[in-house]
Amino acid sequence: MSKIENIEQKILQLDGGPFQRLCDGYLFKLGHSNIVPLGSQSGTNKKTTLGTPDSYFVLPNEKYVFVEYTTQKQNLFKKIKEDLHKCLDIHKTKISHNEIEKIMYFHTSSNIKPH
Repeated sequence: MSKIENIEQKILQLDGGPFQRLCDGYLFKLGHSNIVPLGSQSGTNKKTTLGTPDSYFVLPNEKYVFVEYTTQKQNLFKKIKEDLHKCLDIHKTKISHNEIEKIMYFHTSSNIKPH
């Protein structure tokens, strides 16, 4: 097995909490040092918490980037759609649409099908 395949297999084995921390770490390496992980439970290795978005950070232009993560395999299209709707729900986030620069979505599936 190649090094890349080995890494891919290890990522597929991650639970939600470690996957979110991995992705937050990746975003940090890209230069986003102010990541707020709303969906992480401190002091645990595998737990996530309810929160919308799962993480966010603020850009120099003072706009938000919302980040969602999932390791869910079944009904993934539905899950992504629901998560994106929650990110755009002003009652949940308290952030207006014009303050959101973009929404990023990290997942472990290679097979997204609507329905």
